[in-house]
Amino acid sequence: FSKTRSKSSKLSQEVENLIAQAKHELILKRKSLNEFNFPYRIVEMRLRNLRTLLLDENKFWCFPIAIFQLKNLEILSLKSNSLISIPYDITSLQSLSKLDLESNLLEGLPYEMGEMTWLKELKLKGNPLREIPSEVAFKNTNALLAFLRDSQKGTERCYRMKLMLLGKENSGKTSLCSFLLSNKARDKPPISTDGIDISTWEIPHDVLNSTALPPDLSESESIKDNWQKKPISFSIWDFAGQELYLNTHQFFLSRRSLFLIVFSIADEGIQAGDYQRVEYLIMSVQAKAQGCPIILVGTHLDQLPSADKGDEIIQRVRQNFRVKDIKGTVCISSTTGAGFQKLKSLILESSIRQQSMGEQIPKNYLILENVVLEKRKEFKENPPILAFHMYKLLAMQFGLFDSEELYRATEFLHELGTLIYFNDKQSGLHNIVVLDPQWLTAFMATVISTKMTLNKGVFSHKLNIQIWKSDKYPPSMHGLLISFLEKFGVAYCITTRAKVYRAIKDYTANNTEHELSLKKGDRILLIKHINHKFSSGKLENRIGFFRNECAEE
Repeated sequence: FSKTRSKSSKLSQEVENLIAQAKHELILKRKSLNEFNFPYRIVEMRLRNLRTLLLDENKFWCFPIAIFQLKNLEILSLKSNSLISIPYDITSLQSLSKLDLESNLLEGLPYEMGEMTWLKELKLKGNPLREIPSEVAFKNTNALLAFLRDSQKGTERCYRMKLMLLGKENSGKTSLCSFLLSNKARDKPPISTDGIDISTWEIPHDVLNSTALPPDLSESESIKDNWQKKPISFSIWDFAGQELYLNTHQFFLSRRSLFLIVFSIADEGIQAGDYQRVEYLIMSVQAKAQGCPIILVGTHLDQLPSADKGDEIIQRVRQNFRVKDIKGTVCISSTTGAGFQKLKSLILESSIRQQSMGEQIPKNYLILENVVLEKRKEFKENPPILAFHMYKLLAMQFGLFDSEELYRATEFLHELGTLIYFNDKQSGLHNIVVLDPQWLTAFMATVISTKMTLNKGVFSHKLNIQIWKSDKYPPSMHGLLISFLEKFGVAYCITTRAKVYRAIKDYTANNTEHELSLKKGDRILLIKHINHKFSSGKLENRIGFFRNECAEE
């Protein structure tokens, strides 16, 4: 006891000396300070004009309240402590421009902090932050403060997630989806999916309670706090597996998702070790939705001699991919139902482990969703599209007057899969909102699966009326539809009004007005081979003629 007291006294004297020497900056890193031995009175009395205070790598569990007396403080760092909460009184520090709270134990922030518009930099990495969506928490300070302001009006837990089914055609995705929804095999084989089919699968609260979850999940805050007894709801997106559709899938992948990579274990290629398509799909998910859980699902188990053979094949597939996001593997049969109980458990466990499951979401976001779902019903025959200014007026009728809040709510609903919105001014798509994603996926199918023969891949605008005959795609919308094709990388605009540039081999030469430099490494989209000397092509959004020797180089 005497040694501890002596050490504490020595530490206190060292801290007091540093405080006595401080004028505008005080650094107290690694001083074993906590809420009990921090010299509150000295700080309050002597450091009223302090500008910078660094308390990194100490032992604070509670925020040191003496700091609230430092009204001139501009930079505050409490990095690498053990803080579990931040008091709302922090809003009294109206000169504060930088706040570093990295590597603590914070699960949330007081919503009042949203009013700290003077705060330029807020660092939060290394905190659990279960009460704040990760895409907001680590995006930028302004976005985080805006989310906290939105949350001041009330929040509600959201138990929803996309369940994305990816795999090549005839791999069994649609049969898998059907079995999840009905808990029985289909009466007849499904028709090949054209585009994306979207359906909803719910796990009722009473079923969730009766499911044997690991202790850390059954006791998680988001599950225990479900006092409204909301079901866990999955929006199942069954993606067409034909190679033609692969380029369009990327625009529907989002963070608030769980992915099933589906392949047939009865496929000769899979059995021979050809996993190229599986690898491509895993890489696509990692590129567009990194951190989302992936489950590898082997189908057609009933076509193998034994379940052990299926386990052997799927384990070989798993061993080829050292990807931490792969949370499990399972072999199933949509004919016999074998393996589905394990699949459901994997889906449930993986989804609950996601921070986004059970997040506190501003109520206004969910109010807007209900408005969108009601408005969608009015578009039975017509395209479910609203001009953004009409969408904004609709939102204002239900209390969303702040334009920035509307953008944030719309981005959330896009992530959730309720609507489609691209804030892309260059394409003009920022001016419209698609209220029903299913309509957009059906539209993509009209082009990708068209039986019409195109002349060397050139899609003339004269063909619009022939491809889009339905009332769902009136001529007044054709320009917008083409913008979607360009956004999805399905089509590229070629205009004859653009200047024709000639590419020269020596890119260091002096260019004339009509010449375009071309050097090794430039990426060219070749459009047409004209003769043995020239080809037409596209370089950096400019159409021109290229010498074949230059293009090859």
